[in-house]
This record gives sequence, C-alpha cells and structure tokens, in this order.
Amino acid sequence: MLSSALPLAPMVAVKTVGTQLANFDCSRQILALPCVCHVAKRKIAVNPASSAVFSRVVWSTALAVVILDQVTKAVAVVVLEHEPPIALLGNFLQLSFARNPGAAFSFGTSATWLFTLIAMSASVLIIRLTPRVASQSWAIIFGCVLGGAVGNLIDRIFRSPGVLRGHVVDFIQLPHYPMFNIADSAISCAAVAGIVLTLRSVPPLREKISS
Repeated sequence: MLSSALPLAPMVAVKTVGTQLANFDCSRQILALPCVCHVAKRKIAVNPASSAVFSRVVWSTALAVVILDQVTKAVAVVVLEHEPPIALLGNFLQLSFARNPGAAFSFGTSATWLFTLIAMSASVLIIRLTPRVASQSWAIIFGCVLGGAVGNLIDRIFRSPGVLRGHVVDFIQLPHYPMFNIADSAISCAAVAGIVLTLRSVPPLREKISS
C-alpha cells in the first residue's frame, strides 16, 4: 500500500525541480538529478529479469535521444547557421541558430569546462543507477536524462573552440524563452515526468538483494 504522505526529501526535490524548469543546458542536467536520486529512498525488491528489461529501455531511450539530437544539430549547422530564422508556426515556433558556451541565459560563459564535468558526472551517476531502475516509466526518464546529458556532452567535447570547451548548438526558438535543442527537451520532459511519478509515490529504484 502506498504511503499516505511523501517523505520530506522527495518533496524538497520536487519543489526544487519545479522552480527551476525554465533553466536549460547544464542546469537541466542538475535539475533532473533530484527526481532520479533524492526519491531513491522509496525502493522495492529487485527482479533480475525485469531489471535487465528496464536497463535495455534506459539504453535504447538514451541512444535514440543522442542520435536524434546529434542529427538535428548537424542539420542545423548546415541549414541554419548564418541564415535568418525559419518560421514553423508563425512567431510561436521558429528554427534559429546559436552556439551556447554557458548555461541558461548565457550564464557562466567562461566556465564551459565546469558544465562539461557536471554533464560527465550526471551521465556516470545515471549509468550506475540503471541496473536498479524499478519501472519502465522510470527507465524512460533515466534514458532521456542520460541521452540529453550525453548529447550536449558530445558538443562540449568535440565542437569548437576546443575539447571540454565546446559550444552547444541550440536551434529551437519559442517566444520569450531560451533557445534549446533536442537534448534539452529530453531532459526537461524527463524532469516533468519525474515530478509526476514522485507525486504518485512511484519508486525509481529497486533494492539490491543481498546474497
């Protein structure tokens, strides 16, 4: 039976995530971590078979996000860079182009290397938690966070001006909103889904069975 009230720590995590959903890039990777980690106190026993299935869901989701992110960024560089924005839904949705060296609203533009290390840490943490994912829903969330973090991490490592200092390609533009990309969208959607599951007391991780 689900408990009648959520533990204090998950509620604090949910409040933190909800107030920062507008943040993008590296801040989104930090933002998604409370949903993945702080609610980990609610666990269920592990089933090796289902654990393997959920792990595959994490990896396949992450791979799909990375591929879609990198393909769309490559197209954006060829089609949109140095070109005027393309309106898809009038002024509501446009395809534009920007190279982002920092986090949201150009914050921390001189600390690109720090955001790279944070993205690496987030990716390692998700990978370590993957074998203990408790449900398919959380597996998709983990995969979106991992894929989004890796997608932007690839930009940080391989794009100019250099390794660990690369600028992230953004190309989706909404009114009065920071420009973003597919990786950003995956992380933000995962954060929202994580809040919903947390409020419904759905545990993200399974306990390890001691031999």
